[in-house]
Parts: sequence; structure tokens; C-alpha cells
Amino acid sequence: MELIINFFLGAVQGLTEFLPISSSGHLVVGQKLLGIETHDLFLDILTHLGTLFVIFIYYRKELLHVLKESLRLNADILKLIFWALVGCLPAILLGLSLKNYILEFFDQSFFVGLFFVFTALVLYLTKWARPQISEFQFDELLLKLNVSTVLKIGVAQSLALFPGISRSGMTVSTALFCGLSPKESAFFSFLMAIPLILGVSLVSIMDISSLSPQFSVFEYSVSFLSSMAFGIVGLFGIVRFLETKKLHTFSYYLVPLGLFVILF
Repeated sequence: MELIINFFLGAVQGLTEFLPISSSGHLVVGQKLLGIETHDLFLDILTHLGTLFVIFIYYRKELLHVLKESLRLNADILKLIFWALVGCLPAILLGLSLKNYILEFFDQSFFVGLFFVFTALVLYLTKWARPQISEFQFDELLLKLNVSTVLKIGVAQSLALFPGISRSGMTVSTALFCGLSPKESAFFSFLMAIPLILGVSLVSIMDISSLSPQFSVFEYSVSFLSSMAFGIVGLFGIVRFLETKKLHTFSYYLVPLGLFVILF
């Protein structure tokens, strides 16, 4: 039974990390439905690292280019990395200053449901976004990034610290409203996710005093691999929805889900 639960939680994390429907909110709902009362921090770290590997796999060509050019001290690529780090600052500051306050929301289903509805509203508004449709080019992306745009996307990302608010949904939607193309929005969103996931995982590891006496390498490996497998599906899914300009359709799922969580 424990193996099935670990597989399920890994699948939920992987699929919802990239689809704009909030992985944290779905994990809260999933754990409540399964009657899980204690939060397994180590499992959380592993499933997040699983989704991080998905980003490396999907954007391997672009990230390899970023790595090679940064080692050559390419000014444009170093600037792109700088913008990605700046975009993480709001989430870091909010997380460090309100960590205990934010954690309280994970035990309050009413607010999780409310945040689902809030995410739905933001996604629905993308119907009126008019981004430039173009193929992804690093030069084009850099021309559109500035302090104002990056901080707007960063603030949107910081809101996703609350369960029920989607990180990918908030960052991609904000990027679209700032004029980035769908492909540029997706790439920059997930580029910002890399240092954020690594940072959160590092801080979380420091919070683990010891592993559970029931620790099972096999069961945790299942969660890790499950998050990777379903993460690939989720990442391909959101890119596809962005290409068809149908990101707002996820709001039709989140509204009834949010109302269900609020009422029940």
C-alpha cells in the first residue's frame, strides 16, 4: 500500500508541477484524501528533484548552450542567468520572512480551495493576452527582459509559495502579459525554477534531522521515477497548450476543484 501511495504522490507532483494547476495544492488534497497526516519532507525533496531532471531533459539543448556560453563568459548568456536569479529574489525574500506563516495554509483546505480559484482567474485572463508569436531565440528573449518585467514575473512566482497557486501558471501568464512569446514564457519560467527548486531542496535537507526508521530506498525511488515520468507528460502538455493559446482552459478545471475543496 505504501508503494502505491508513493507512486501516486510522485505522479501528482510530476504532472502538476508543470501544468498550471498547482502541485502543492494537489498534494495537500491528495494527502487528505489518502488520510496522510504527517508531511514526508524527504519524499517532497525527491519528487521536486525528479521534476528538476525533467527540465534538464526537455530543455537539454538550450541549457547546454547556456552552460557552454556562460563558461565562455558570453555577456548575453550571463545576463540571462542574472535575470533568472533576480526573478527568484521575491520568492526567496517572501519564503524566508513568512515561512512559518505560509506553512499554516497547508493545513487549511478553505484557503487552498480559494487559491485554486485565484489561479483559475489568472489563467482565464490569458485569453486577452496578446504576446508576440515567434520561434524561441535567446537574443529575442533578452530584448524583452528588463528589471520591471523580471520582477513582475518574480513576484508572480513568489505567490506560488501558497498551496493552490500554481508557479508555472503564475509565471507563464505574467510573462505572456509582459509580451513574451509562449515559448519564451515557458523557457524563462522553467529556467527560474532551476535555482528555486535547488535552493528550496537544500534548505529542506537542512531541516531533516534524520530519516524515518521506515525509510525504504525502493519506495522513495518509485516516487522519484514517478515524478519524472509524469513530469515529462506535464511539461509537454503545458508547452502544447501554450502553442494552441488555450492556457485558459485549465481554469475550467480549477474553479470546480477549488469550490469542492472549500465546501468539503
